[in-house]
Amino acid sequence: MSLRLRLRLPSGPTNISVAPEIVAFSDNGDHTDDDLHLTASSPCIDVASDAIIYGVVDDYDDVARPVDGDVDGYERYDMGAFEYVP
Repeated sequence: MSLRLRLRLPSGPTNISVAPEIVAFSDNGDHTDDDLHLTASSPCIDVASDAIIYGVVDDYDDVARPVDGDVDGYERYDMGAFEYVP
């Protein structure tokens, strides 16, 4: 038995209230085929807090964090488990 919670968090500096625009997510309970990487138009790119204070130096693909995902000249962390690499 699985328990699913749906929380509505207020929009703010560490939350978003729009779709994260990930590559592929199925709401069928079988998440083995999901791809949680961010798309180029994701609002999660370069908007996360400075995770280095928590010891986060790379993502789940072992890509060094942060990356300048929106190509504005500043490296900032992305929300989620994977950094978007343009």
